[in-house]
Amino acid sequence: MDRIVIFMKRIKWLQVFSGYLSQVPALDLYPTTARIGGMCTLKRLLYTYWDPGLPDSANLLYQGSMDIKSLSTPDAGLGQMLINLLVKVGNWNKKTIHIQQIPKAYLDFARTHIDLINVEESEQQLLNALGLSGFVAGNSYDSIPSGTGGPVGPPGNGKRYTMTQVAQIARNAGFTGEGLVIAIAVCFAESGGDPNAKLVNTNGSTDRGLWQINSIHGSLSTFDVEGNAAAAYQISGKGRNWSPWVAFQRGRHQQFMPGAREAAASTGKSSNTGGDGPQHGGPGQVVTEKDRDSVNNDSMTGNTDTNSTGPFPKLVEAVMTFSADTYSQGRRWDEGYSDCSSIVGKALKLMKIKPPGGSVTTDYMNSKDWKQIRPSQIGAGDIAVNAAHMIVVTGPDAGIGQQRPGRNVQQDTIENLMMGTGPYNFYRYTGPEGDPNFEGSGLSAGGDIAGLAQAVFNILYKTPQIKAESQWFTGDKALINDEQLMSSVASITAAGLRSFQSAPNGDFVAFYPDYFGTQGTKAKLVLEDVEMIDVKIEANDDALTTHVYTIGDIDQTGQVNLLDWMNSSGVVTIDQKYLFQQLINISPADAGYYDPQAIYKRFGARPYRAEFPAIKNPIYEYFQATQVFMKKWAEQYSTMVRLTFMPELFPGMRIQLANHGIQVYCEEVIHNFDYENGFYTDAVISSPSTTDGSFSGLPVGRA
Repeated sequence: MDRIVIFMKRIKWLQVFSGYLSQVPALDLYPTTARIGGMCTLKRLLYTYWDPGLPDSANLLYQGSMDIKSLSTPDAGLGQMLINLLVKVGNWNKKTIHIQQIPKAYLDFARTHIDLINVEESEQQLLNALGLSGFVAGNSYDSIPSGTGGPVGPPGNGKRYTMTQVAQIARNAGFTGEGLVIAIAVCFAESGGDPNAKLVNTNGSTDRGLWQINSIHGSLSTFDVEGNAAAAYQISGKGRNWSPWVAFQRGRHQQFMPGAREAAASTGKSSNTGGDGPQHGGPGQVVTEKDRDSVNNDSMTGNTDTNSTGPFPKLVEAVMTFSADTYSQGRRWDEGYSDCSSIVGKALKLMKIKPPGGSVTTDYMNSKDWKQIRPSQIGAGDIAVNAAHMIVVTGPDAGIGQQRPGRNVQQDTIENLMMGTGPYNFYRYTGPEGDPNFEGSGLSAGGDIAGLAQAVFNILYKTPQIKAESQWFTGDKALINDEQLMSSVASITAAGLRSFQSAPNGDFVAFYPDYFGTQGTKAKLVLEDVEMIDVKIEANDDALTTHVYTIGDIDQTGQVNLLDWMNSSGVVTIDQKYLFQQLINISPADAGYYDPQAIYKRFGARPYRAEFPAIKNPIYEYFQATQVFMKKWAEQYSTMVRLTFMPELFPGMRIQLANHGIQVYCEEVIHNFDYENGFYTDAVISSPSTTDGSFSGLPVGRA
């Protein structure tokens, strides 16, 4: 971990790297070339470990502590959250952190195109359409909902409320339908109906009242009956999300459900007419000390399936067939090329098995044919996967996978292959054996079209959850449950659609890529013909996207739900001609190349949708859609090129190809310097645009 800086010179000396040594010679018996290896300052994030499940960590990441609805922070507070994380956990100097806010030009553009929707009005319209009533918005109301009684007095026996009384308290707070029934059952599982129930936890926090609201929720943690019920209503997302209560997770409320249903019916209309049922995901975890010995955080689906066909060594053999592939997202299905998920898809097709969806990482995690298993169960042919990366398991602690440009297919330990991509789980194929009639020559249309577009921003920031096991491990075992800080930084950065990297001087930089120059970014470097060894631009329609739908948590229930889908402002399509042409800078003279009907006729519809629970603002929701749309169009032209030694080139730059009237965006740079084999620079470029209109059909860049 000794510091190292590197200066390179072509015309003048430039600092191109600042970081830490990882590998150095320890002993040379004879004079030889000394080789050293290192990593940029982001290595600090890889080797700083923390536990996001602790209460203090959850508070650090809790968006509710930020003014997320203000247009002054339209990124839902993610930028400030990133700064907090780097400074308070990573011990990063705040002066060396540079996080770009959403460009004003984009915000102004969004404001002129977006039709903001009244969420409360839409909620009521939905309830009316479903034939439901008694809906209470938020935690306040002008009158008690229809069918409820008045305020509830003291407990019937002087200490504990009856189920009927708790039902009335919950109904008064706004709970309806199945959400009301579960609220009653959870109350009795937590406190037994005692409004004065109190538990001081080992971490110093306190659980209070009927629903045992933890003190991390501030003033919401109260013994006041109405206040405690209102807190439960808010934390549960109006009765939709009960996962924060461990008693609900473990099913301890189930024994109270029959009585709760009767109590709910006795205080108003039947609880079987709909209402707010439970859904998963949501705000901070409510954990009580008495539940700590019974928490099961495996969250497995099918991990005890005795019908599993499982370990799948034939998949390993099939993947090995493509071990010489070169990494490419743009050519992921072409012969000789693949990315981390298409190499698995190719292997399955070789075995006459249809890959799930478009064979992207999330397709495997969501497929009914791939069941999650415990780490202790893994064997050859299982997969390790998260939203960002996946590999095939070859043994107890080994795997094979397509890694990235420059590394290509690697065999290594599972930990090394998945390093830096975030937490991952293991899945096993449990579907049918190969179909002799499956051609495997390509993916079908229809439901698979959405998966054809490689999912770029799938590492999403999720609302933090306090975890019981995080507080179990102390002393020498304190690090057992910790994870790399890099995972959290990558998640939060990606949720804001920023890219991040270490600057040449070691500073942390997170920015919005300007692929086609729509932000007015000028070319930072002009390349002459003599400096280009092998430069060509390839087009690949696998990444083509015609419709982008981004959905945030606009009604702030802690999760994306049907109302958010109905109210979503994150819609961008090629049918919005003016918007389409503005986003990728199409010249009016070339508009014919981008006629929607011509695109549909040639390629069909290519929809892409993504949920972003961290988004709380409709303007940012719309901005997210425009960014994703531009990114997907940029990916069509992603190509590796070779240049003469070019230390002045950095990722994120726009480059002008002199004498050709073309600009490109630089995605990645690899400098190769060897006194035996020579000096040269490899770069991944995308987003070609023309500066003078010399290439019809390309977007118009800004010189």
